[in-house]
Amino acid sequence: MIPPRAMPPARVPDVTKLVPIAVPTIFPIGDVWAFLWMGEPLTLIDTGVDTEEGRAALFEGLRQSGVAPGDLRRIIVTHHHLDHVGMVHRLAALSGAEVCGHPEVALQRRLGYAYDEAHRRYYTGLMEELGVPPEVLDEIMLNWGALKPMIADFEITHPLPDACTIGPFAVYHVPGHSATDVLLVNAEDGYTITGDHLLEKVNPNPMLRRPPPGEARAQCMVEYEASLRRSRALELGLCFPSHGKPFDEHRRVADAILAQHERRNERILARIGAEGFSPYEASKALYPRQRVPDTFLCLSVATGQLELLESRGVLGSQRREGVLRYFKREDRG
Repeated sequence: MIPPRAMPPARVPDVTKLVPIAVPTIFPIGDVWAFLWMGEPLTLIDTGVDTEEGRAALFEGLRQSGVAPGDLRRIIVTHHHLDHVGMVHRLAALSGAEVCGHPEVALQRRLGYAYDEAHRRYYTGLMEELGVPPEVLDEIMLNWGALKPMIADFEITHPLPDACTIGPFAVYHVPGHSATDVLLVNAEDGYTITGDHLLEKVNPNPMLRRPPPGEARAQCMVEYEASLRRSRALELGLCFPSHGKPFDEHRRVADAILAQHERRNERILARIGAEGFSPYEASKALYPRQRVPDTFLCLSVATGQLELLESRGVLGSQRREGVLRYFKREDRG
C-alpha cells in the first residue's frame, strides 16, 4: 500500500510538464482531456475516441507541443471506457509505446464492448430482470451495437495494479464508475489526474456492467462510494479530471457526489410503496422524463441506489416472476 504522501498546502503545483489536449467525443458529455506528460519517457494519458475529428484534434495538440505520434514511449489509460482508449491501438502501432493501465482493462473492454451474441444475450437478460418493459427493451436493442465500428483490440503491456508507481505517478485503484478506474497522483509536483473518478460538474455515475464468466455482477454504486471515501482520504493537490476544468479541494467534490447519492436515496424512499420497486420503476421515479436512449444510464443509477440502500439494511430484494424488486424491510413479504 502506498502511504498518502502529504502535499504542502501552500505549494503551487508544478504542471509545466503536463499538456492537456481537448479531444472531441461523440457523447453528450463533450470533450475528453488527453494529457501529454513531457517527461522521460514521453507519455500520453488517455487518447479519446478514434474518429476523424478526434484524431485531428489529438494529433494537432501533439504537434503544437513538438511531438509526433511516433515519438510516444508510454501510453497510460485511466480506465477502459471508449472515450479514453479509442486511439490506443492506433498510437501503439505508430509508436511502439508500452500500454499501461489496470490489469483488467483489456478484459473489461471486451466484456463491455464486445457487441456479439453473448453480449446481447447478457444485457437483454439483465434489463428484463431489472424490469424494463419489452417495448422499451426492443427499442434500446435496435441501436445496441452502434459503437462497434469504433472498437479495436489492444492489450496492456505494462499492468498497473493498486499501490504501484509509474514514473512520477502513484497509482490508486478506485473502481465504481468502471471496474478499472485509477488515480495518477504526482505528489512531487502537487497534482492528480483523476480520470472520471472525480468530476466537479458531473456525477460520474457507475454503469451496470457485465461480469467476467463465473463471477457475480458487481454492485457498482456500493463499490464507487467505497472508492470515493478512499480517495477523499488521500492528498491529491490540484485535480485534472477527464471532463471539465481542473479543481482543488477534492474532498468538496467527493462530498458533493456523496450528497447527491443521498438525495436520490431520499427520493426513492419517499416514493416506494408496499409493492416495492423494480429498478426500472425506480429509474422512472428518479427521472420521470427520461428518453429511451437514456434508459440504460438511468437504470444504472437507479439500480446502484437500490443496491446501496440494500447494503445498508434499509431495503431488501426478491425476484418475482423473474423481475428483481426492492422493498422496505418492513413491507417485504
